[in-house]
Amino acid sequence: MNLTKRLLPALLCALLVLGGLPRATAAREIREDTDGGYSVSIPKGMGLSEVMAYYIQTYHLTEDNFAITFCCPETGEWYGYNEDTFMLAASTYKVPLNLYYYELQAAGEYTDDSDIKGHRLADIHRASIVDSNNELSHILIYNLGTFAQYKRLMLDRYGGMDEELIPSDYWSDNYYCTHFMANVLLYLYQRQDQFPELLDYMIHNQEGMFLQRYAGDTVVAHKYGYFEGQVHDIGITYTRQPFVVAIYTRGFSGGGIYAEELIARLNAALIAYQTQRTQALEEEAAAAAETAEAPTEETAAPQPTQPPAPETTAEPYAAQQARHQAQSLQLQAQSQALARRARVQNLLLLAVPAAVLVLGAVGVLLARKKRR
Repeated sequence: MNLTKRLLPALLCALLVLGGLPRATAAREIREDTDGGYSVSIPKGMGLSEVMAYYIQTYHLTEDNFAITFCCPETGEWYGYNEDTFMLAASTYKVPLNLYYYELQAAGEYTDDSDIKGHRLADIHRASIVDSNNELSHILIYNLGTFAQYKRLMLDRYGGMDEELIPSDYWSDNYYCTHFMANVLLYLYQRQDQFPELLDYMIHNQEGMFLQRYAGDTVVAHKYGYFEGQVHDIGITYTRQPFVVAIYTRGFSGGGIYAEELIARLNAALIAYQTQRTQALEEEAAAAAETAEAPTEETAAPQPTQPPAPETTAEPYAAQQARHQAQSLQLQAQSQALARRARVQNLLLLAVPAAVLVLGAVGVLLARKKRR
């Protein structure tokens, strides 16, 4: 009993010491600076799955409170976490809705001055995207028919997803997923010259917030959404190689920050990642070009004429989506594995000094008991 009483202070000391030890993380070299704002440094060569594993662990992100889809149109890189989980989309639905009407205008069915339920279409566009006006956005929805007919138009035009992945709630309520919204953004990015007004409105809505907060001089065209604990943002970030990102959160309260701050920090990390990734690709291309230009004995000698390479066609959209889906699942599994490995490392890091402290305390107490 006396020995137990004497061991308790030692055990408490051990716990206090362990509480102050640094944690091992899946990506320990990532450096976040929150002094007077937020900035982040991503080590050169770090993959996106490693970057996301760090944020998933640090900010306690789970499949219950978080989803993200990232894509770089120029390289085809795709990352998704929980991206096929449908959530209440809040105001992010207004991007595909307005995009559809802009396409109807381009087809000659409407003009800026077209009257829809007593409102000019041009005024509705601005109010819907910049002011996030719900009433006018609903006018656009029901001008297309029933709610289910509107959702069918959105899925067929922009969704790019297997209908088997679409839940029944999609047809009766404002449910979307980040995978769906990333496809919308890709569609918009690939045709951006056709929709300058929509992109301008997205750049000037909620300026300096959400995806824009820590973007610095990088232009971000985005649309946020708030609704009953759902806090989202989707957008195109114009780094040297632009990327699209859709981030959905629900009931998030992790890492001591609120959801809008999480979204802002994630985009800062993606900008840092994309910047170093683009630089690495440019360096590789420059090195390859330099090697190709260097004369060698083989290249100096006449080469036999080769037949022209057969023409290739673009990858079918369905095949592209299947490839993206497979890549996304693989990267998500890697992120989860890295997070699990980090938790094991944390336990090991804590267990070793704990054992040393406890054994040392026991040894001291036993030595004192012998002397008595």
